[in-house]
Amino acid sequence: MNQAMNLQEKGDETNESTDVKPVLLFVDDDDRAISLMKREFEAANYVCHFAESAFKALDILQKITIDVVISDINMPILSGTELFEQFPAL
Repeated sequence: MNQAMNLQEKGDETNESTDVKPVLLFVDDDDRAISLMKREFEAANYVCHFAESAFKALDILQKITIDVVISDINMPILSGTELFEQFPAL
């Protein structure tokens, strides 16, 4: 988490004049992990989207421009690795 906060602080220095907020997508089938990410990152200067499956993430990625995707690897049906393999097709 400290690295993420350091990234956010560096982002503040470069984005002060433009008010551009990075858009993040968190993908995890564990509700507790999603809750933690919501609590930590929504309070920071980010626009956050959350998906409980790789399929939901793919749907979001087709509709919204996302700057960073943070995904669990071990998910049922479509893993995080398989999700990332779909990115060139988007």
